[in-house]
Amino acid sequence: MPFRNSGQSNESSATRALHGLTGLLIRHFWRRWSHFHHVSEELILVPRGEPTIRLRDGDRQLREGDVVPLPRGPSGGHQLRNESTAAARVLIVSTNSRPDVAEYPETGKVGLLLPESDEWEFHRRSEAVPHSGPD
Repeated sequence: MPFRNSGQSNESSATRALHGLTGLLIRHFWRRWSHFHHVSEELILVPRGEPTIRLRDGDRQLREGDVVPLPRGPSGGHQLRNESTAAARVLIVSTNSRPDVAEYPETGKVGLLLPESDEWEFHRRSEAVPHSGPD
């Protein structure tokens, strides 16, 4: 469940920026597709286990206590997976900016998170149509 800004004026800018927290229990051979966000930034925290993260410069074995900042744009591209036999717990903190666009280069998909929605929409770039008028 995401954390929401309470709107109180005495909040710090860091508190106002924190809009989302996702907890994942990653089992053996689980993986999430490589992607990056155009608007949101993410922060990966590892409270338990040893998941692997793929970044632009290669794979990195994470350990308990590791924190990985993921800036917006292609430089923040990442994929999480668990190659160990033990489960790993990963927390992902996101600014959850709206609107947002996420690109999945390996699958050719684009995700859209619109301001009025809590659900991502996914589209294949190869199925895009030109914008040539009202229809």
